[in-house]
Amino acid sequence: MRSIILKIIIKKMGNAIPLDISQHRRIPCYSLTSFEFEEKLFQIQYNPQEGTTEAAIIQEHLIALHKKYKIHRFEILKPEAK
Repeated sequence: MRSIILKIIIKKMGNAIPLDISQHRRIPCYSLTSFEFEEKLFQIQYNPQEGTTEAAIIQEHLIALHKKYKIHRFEILKPEAK
């Protein structure tokens, strides 16, 4: 059995947080908006069949995760060797 750890950074759903310019000191812009991000880790375990690549496994999981989360960035982490 092989294992991949997928780290994704998601933009939390909900409205952006508008910040009043008076709350900031001398920032040259008309308005500021803040978004909240969250880090999630997923461990993918699989038994590869002939011709199945790690890239294909990751791609299918990212497609499924896009249906649930607004993914901002992702990273593949290698599991620690035992």
